[in-house]
Amino acid sequence: MKPMNLAITWWLWTQLVGLVGLPTAFRLFRRLPDRGYGVSKALGLLLTTYLFWLLGVLGLLHNDYGNILFCLGLAAALSRLAYHHLPARPSADDRLGPWLRAHWRYILVTELLFAAAFL
Repeated sequence: MKPMNLAITWWLWTQLVGLVGLPTAFRLFRRLPDRGYGVSKALGLLLTTYLFWLLGVLGLLHNDYGNILFCLGLAAALSRLAYHHLPARPSADDRLGPWLRAHWRYILVTELLFAAAFL
C-alpha cells in the first residue's frame, strides 16, 4: 500500500474511533465548553482497545481483524448506552445532534488541527 493511502486509511480509522467515543465523551464531559469533543478520539481508542485487551486476556478473543471490529462495535454499543443512561437521560437542549449542528465551526477547526498534527 502506498504511504499516502496508508495515511488516509489511518486517518479514517481515527475518525471512526472518534465517533465511537463521542457519545460517551459528550455525556461524561458535558460541563466542558466542547462537551468532550476534543477527547472523543482518545476515549474511543481507549474504550475499544481496553475491551479488546480484556476479552483477549480472558481467552474469549484472538488477535485478528474480525475481533478488533467486534470490539469496536461493542465499544460503540456501550458508548450509546452510556449516552442514554449517564448520569441521567439528556434533556431536549442537551442532545448531541443539535449541539453538533450548532458548533460545526468548532468541530471543523478541531478536525483541521487534528489533521495537521496527524500529517
